[in-house]
Amino acid sequence: MQLLIGGFIIALLLSFSAFWADERTAWGALVPYLFFVTATTMQPGTRAKPGTLRGAWLVLSGAILVLGYGIVADSEIVRLFVLAYYSAFYDDLLRSMIGWSGKPVTVFGTHSLAAMFYFLFFSVHLALGVRFRKPLHFAVALAFVPLTYMLKSNSALLALALMTSTALAVVLIPTTRQRVVFALSGCLVMAAIALAYAAPLSADIAGILEKQTSGLVARFGEGGVLRENVSFLFKPLGLAELPGRVFYGDSGYVEYITRGSLPLLVLMYLGFYRFLKFNLRRAVLYVPFMTAVMLFEVGFTTLTYFRFVAVLPLVVVALGMCAGDRTRVVSTRQSPSSRPVNPGAALRTSS
Repeated sequence: MQLLIGGFIIALLLSFSAFWADERTAWGALVPYLFFVTATTMQPGTRAKPGTLRGAWLVLSGAILVLGYGIVADSEIVRLFVLAYYSAFYDDLLRSMIGWSGKPVTVFGTHSLAAMFYFLFFSVHLALGVRFRKPLHFAVALAFVPLTYMLKSNSALLALALMTSTALAVVLIPTTRQRVVFALSGCLVMAAIALAYAAPLSADIAGILEKQTSGLVARFGEGGVLRENVSFLFKPLGLAELPGRVFYGDSGYVEYITRGSLPLLVLMYLGFYRFLKFNLRRAVLYVPFMTAVMLFEVGFTTLTYFRFVAVLPLVVVALGMCAGDRTRVVSTRQSPSSRPVNPGAALRTSS
């Protein structure tokens, strides 16, 4: 079924492109959709060693946190490193985010993407902390909260709201002491931020929501860059490019409608939903994950972004492991039922 959905996605893009044969066809725009189709036909959670996966997440998250807080601390070494080895979309974007605005976007280029990834990192470490009762994962999760706030964007506000609701959901689940400690610590961190920046915080939020050069107003308000795209709902472009008239990338919903109308929109989310449901199996995991990604898709095309596609298998394996699905995880310990039985002992017991 996943292969069929993927095939329809590619066929739609190619078919609609044929109706715009007189316009320039951007064949390279097909590549991100091929990556998405490939990723969503995988079964990444088949085998994984908990220790190895936990270590990978700690190393990856540690590197991101060092870069992020280095940018916040105005470390010249960190800034030069990020600008030298990473880029995003156009030449001055990363420089403007880090060099001029001081936003800790690290390797993700823009605050929209950074906020989504920081929420994913927060959620994974929260789940790993609950599953394995390791305080280090709780500490790493909490470290992403202030970093997200410092992005100061609509996406950052969304990520903070999702982090708060996720922490509260952990409290509402039948609790253990570690979960309560984490949730209370998270509330204290957020309260400390609010108290320390009470007046500036309210001004920041108002400024973020009302900003004319970025956010929802810049995308969908009067004169917004995406308003023209909606006119192609009934005559989608496929892979065709109309410079100066349509803009891709600032909203997943708008891009899918522009390229393939409602059929492409439905197929993209259907394919993603089936992928998550098959690999995570438990609604308590795949429904919130799906919902969060769809919310972030309002401000950026996430599903076809190559860094998201690259991290997606790691996220799915980690969350699947936290679900405790022993048929899909290789445990480092043997359960009593899986240990070899001594036939002689069994006979003596039966006699």
